[in-house]
Amino acid sequence: MGERDDLLKVCRHLTPAKIERFDRATKEQLLQFLAEEETRRASFPLAYYRPLERLKPAHESDKRVRVVLGANQSGKTHFGAAEVLAHVLGYYPWRVPDFHLIEVDGRLIPPPRDAILPEYWVRRSDGTPIAVPNKGMIITGLAVQKGIGECIWPKIEELWGGVVPIEKWMGQTATPIKARFPNGSTLLFASSESAGLSFEALTYHFAWIDEPVPSSVYSGVWRGLLRNYGRLWLTQTPLTAKARWVYLDLLAGDPLHPREDVFVVMISQRENPYLDETAIKAFEDFGGFSDSERSARLFGRPEFLSDSIWSNFDRNIHIIEPFDPPAEWPRGLTVDPHVRRPWLMGWWCVSPTGQVIFYREHPTSDFHRMRSSDATIADVVEIIRRLEGKERITYRVMDPNLGKSPTVRPVGHAVLRTFQEEMTEYGLDFSCRVNDSLDFGIEAVRRALQYDVRRPMGADNQPKLLFTENCRNLILAMENFCYLPIKKDTRLGQEQVSEEYKDGADVVRYSIVFQRPSLTEPYQYLTTHEMSQWDED
Repeated sequence: MGERDDLLKVCRHLTPAKIERFDRATKEQLLQFLAEEETRRASFPLAYYRPLERLKPAHESDKRVRVVLGANQSGKTHFGAAEVLAHVLGYYPWRVPDFHLIEVDGRLIPPPRDAILPEYWVRRSDGTPIAVPNKGMIITGLAVQKGIGECIWPKIEELWGGVVPIEKWMGQTATPIKARFPNGSTLLFASSESAGLSFEALTYHFAWIDEPVPSSVYSGVWRGLLRNYGRLWLTQTPLTAKARWVYLDLLAGDPLHPREDVFVVMISQRENPYLDETAIKAFEDFGGFSDSERSARLFGRPEFLSDSIWSNFDRNIHIIEPFDPPAEWPRGLTVDPHVRRPWLMGWWCVSPTGQVIFYREHPTSDFHRMRSSDATIADVVEIIRRLEGKERITYRVMDPNLGKSPTVRPVGHAVLRTFQEEMTEYGLDFSCRVNDSLDFGIEAVRRALQYDVRRPMGADNQPKLLFTENCRNLILAMENFCYLPIKKDTRLGQEQVSEEYKDGADVVRYSIVFQRPSLTEPYQYLTTHEMSQWDED
């Protein structure tokens, strides 16, 4: 801030004893200066914003995607709001020396971007200056009233201050859905929890996602930014299953395709100097958090991975290149039928050494984002026959729950067929005799993933379960299927699992626990003893 900033630094070090030594004229000048400074600060606090030391690199990073994993009350939302307003203006006011508002038609407003030196301008991911006016998208992972109304919008208003008011349009919940600034830039607000909301139909120049959202929301926002080389920042406390994809896709990355355009920083509560130790200690002593939840809330660490159900799944080990299984290898198809959503289907084969290898799936696009489907049973059959061609499928397995359910609701005294019976009518015989114990299936898959980590991989040291890299949805399920956080008052019994990615997990576990019968032997469930002998089969 130049000369005024230097004067402020001097004022901060003044003590009552030092002030007493000033003459009256000096005291009056000092009082006038501080009063003017307070007025300026109230008029436009963004100019006086000072990033926390831990978050300075996030503001300065030129990466296209910036991820701020922060503890509760760590300053991450303050960071996000400041970045939004800088993009709205096209420059960073807090970096500009001797920054001051200008008067237009009797109103004080921030100066236009052209009046600011280019070194302080906001730039797109390709290095060119962002357009002004521009359009930004802000999405909360919380309900709209809490996320936008109680967190994000108050923070934006706080940083904008008493300067010319922001024009805004309110939604049904009395929260902003759109805002327009004096320079013509606009902001759109949305919640990832809003039913039927599409994030792909719009084009914008920048975006901010606050708190965890499904990966499908991120994908839609990303598409909206492509045309304008827009930048995106995510601020969140890494909790719930919705946060797992951030770690896997943006933090851990794909070993074969590392993300070089992502900047990540974690910040704890104690790195926010505006939180006092008493408040932090009270938060630490609260007894209602699990260990992984406590780590996320206090330090911003993504230790929710400790809730991963199949934590021994390793992309470097369990994913192989696509291949066409030899004709003599037995092949199977496992389906997870749905009434409204598409059927999730996985084709697998069994190698001579007993490995179960998933080599094809349908659909091939992101199943997690698919909420409805108009496909009939006949359409599903046509898809299966088209994909299989002349393949000989030995085993067909179906979810025992929905497989035994009628395909439509009963009307009068009509005799209804189940999904299994419907498929039989088309000549596709599926078995629903699968052990549906969740704990049993989870343990069976965990054992199938195992190998001796102390020995080199080889013909005699291989996991019993593999996936070809084109089975995207099944791989995502293996990585993201997780337990829900355990609360202090949880009763003893089966741990609860997240419903996210459970469809793909079901396809895998049904395939593994299905005891492949021979044509001459009656079917039997895979027993606990037989499962314990898995590695010897």
